Amino acid sequence: MKKKRILVLASTFPRWKNDSTPPFVFELEKRLAKDFEIHILAPHCQGAKKEELMGGLHVHRFQYFWPAKLQKLCYDGGILPNLKKNKLLYFQAVCLLFFELINTIKIVKKEEIDLIHAHWLITQGLIAYLINKLFKIPYIVTSHGGDIYGLSGKPFTWLKRIIIIKAETITAVSTAIKKEIENKLTKDATIEVIPMGVDSKIFNPGKRSESIEIKYKIAGPLLLFVGRLAEVKGVENLIYAMIDVVKEYPKAKLLIIGKGPLETRIN
Repeated sequence: MKKKRILVLASTFPRWKNDSTPPFVFELEKRLAKDFEIHILAPHCQGAKKEELMGGLHVHRFQYFWPAKLQKLCYDGGILPNLKKNKLLYFQAVCLLFFELINTIKIVKKEEIDLIHAHWLITQGLIAYLINKLFKIPYIVTSHGGDIYGLSGKPFTWLKRIIIIKAETITAVSTAIKKEIENKLTKDATIEVIPMGVDSKIFNPGKRSESIEIKYKIAGPLLLFVGRLAEVKGVENLIYAMIDVVKEYPKAKLLIIGKGPLETRIN
């Protein structure tokens, strides 16, 4: 029996093996490859392959600016933080939207796509909405938070509301995001809360160990941050908050694990 074909649109996807870019979209979609034929469309980056098979997924990376080394909008912190740092990248944002749409149309036609799964409302959800208008292909959208809490203002709110209403369903990675959608965008949508999972064989109470406390000589409360060291994750806010924490709990320690654009700044 022929597998249904799903096109996944994402702006965050590993560029190569052992990339520091968060692999959550890759981890999620590769588990669907057993039952579906999965195609991934993500922005290109200098040094990355434009076409490859990765973990059973057909990966397509589209170039949105020339030469490739000048593509600075995606990766290394994320689109919104990069736009805040460099206003000139807004031109690349327009290029990104245009070339993502063109390449989505090409894949939809060539691969006879049955469903689109868009990660983030903008720009991926907008592309999925336009493809639905053009080819009647249904789409679902996964919201990771930045697309809901960021990009405020009437035009973006109007766009996000339309994208949500026209989607077959919306998945949110937390209850807080679901409530934000219902309170600020629309209640007329099917929203499923599906948190990002972990490997329970590795992360479970039975694996509890005091090796970290012993290694770093931690005798009091331990706060652990594990994630990408990017502005959007709020790790700098956490560091500043420790000033007040240690006033009440002098033996408290904060352990930070991760890599990213803020790595040198917080060391």
